[in-house]
Amino acid sequence: GGSGRIAITESLGQSALVKRGGEGMSVREATIIVALVNHPALIDENFAHVEFLDLANSDLRKLHAAILDAMAHDAADERGAVIATIERAGCGGIWE
Repeated sequence: GGSGRIAITESLGQSALVKRGGEGMSVREATIIVALVNHPALIDENFAHVEFLDLANSDLRKLHAAILDAMAHDAADERGAVIATIERAGCGGIWE
């Protein structure tokens, strides 16, 4: 039987975002946000779902807001542009 654990990549498990977690950060939610930033085409392809993500963690909610802002300003076409929007929103420390 399974251990009930979610399989994640080693790099995600070692990321500061997941390690810092706190406040009950869900690995699932962190994975979704990381995937959206690293693969911005997913934002546009799934916008109806991305727009209404209900995230429990305040840091992830801030990153989510920055992702939506990037989309609204046509800055979600590539990873660097999304990260730049995250940094302009004052969330660079969360993303690192």
